[in-house]
Amino acid sequence: MTKNISTRASVFIFLALCITAKAQSRLSVGIEAGSTSPIYHATDFNNTLSLEKTSQFSFFGIVVSRAFNQFHSLETGILINSFHGDYEITDSSLVSFTTTNGPTVYQIPLRLNTNFPIFKQFFKSKLFLKSVLGYHFGINTSYEKPDLYQSGFSITRQGTTLTYDEEAKSNYGFRRTFNLFELGLGLELFFGDKVSLFGHYNYLFGTDQLFEIDIAYQINGGDIKREQISSNGSYRLFKFGVKYHL
Repeated sequence: MTKNISTRASVFIFLALCITAKAQSRLSVGIEAGSTSPIYHATDFNNTLSLEKTSQFSFFGIVVSRAFNQFHSLETGILINSFHGDYEITDSSLVSFTTTNGPTVYQIPLRLNTNFPIFKQFFKSKLFLKSVLGYHFGINTSYEKPDLYQSGFSITRQGTTLTYDEEAKSNYGFRRTFNLFELGLGLELFFGDKVSLFGHYNYLFGTDQLFEIDIAYQINGGDIKREQISSNGSYRLFKFGVKYHL
């Protein structure tokens, strides 16, 4: 299976590079990094679970692009992203705040970038509004590697002792490969003909369930209560980077 995934990834990279190679004009190489905010779906069985909006600097990549003309280019590369998230359990005057780590994934993008000129002379530079439309072939490196953690503590309130035990299992085994579609908007600033800086806000959305987190907890030896968090790989991304135009 691993060999099959490697073959598919290699074929996709080869096709992406062939497509970009068909474009005219010059080649560009760049690096990008950014902060991601994963989008999770919560199945709240007991009305005790809430998701926290978090962002973390967990996205890195190397990209190669080739332009059709001054305004359009195709881009591919290798990207890496680590999922993360915070959730809160509120039950019987108890508040449990937990940070959990999801799988690490590799993404191979194929993007169409379009530049709209804003200022041809912006402090002796050229400033462009940039739109991004893309598809990503994703590889779940944590496939069939479930993560398990346990936590427990006791607190006393008004003479009553509250004992809390929690067990969470992250099941990463749903998808070894997955699809992501990308929409983005940003700015790119060119310094002469060789170097440009860019910043983007992108939204990536998936089509298949990538992984889930199963939560079980117990208070004072009572019934075990369960909650669930799942993801189809979607996340929001704020990134920045630099390109060198050959």
